[in-house]
Amino acid sequence: MEFIAMDDIIACKADGSYTSFVLEHNNTLLVSKHLKEYENLLSEHQFMRVHNSYLINLKKVKKYIKSDGGYVIMNNDLQVNISPRKKDDLIEAMKRL
Repeated sequence: MEFIAMDDIIACKADGSYTSFVLEHNNTLLVSKHLKEYENLLSEHQFMRVHNSYLINLKKVKKYIKSDGGYVIMNNDLQVNISPRKKDDLIEAMKRL
């Protein structure tokens, strides 16, 4: 069992029936649970499901790019596409930070 500080999590990515945690310093951690389980646990801690495959830490967003369908660049330069249905929710969530 490994303990990770929430501030060290940049994003969580669905990987089949697993979830990859993208951590600070370009480390990753593969966990044997679905992304949905982590969405439920982390949504009240400024994490947001922005795509079918991604849950992001809103505090780690560096840029939001409107072109090409919309995507964010995280503080480690990870590029995450934003679902068209989630675009307005993301903008509102970022305003509340």
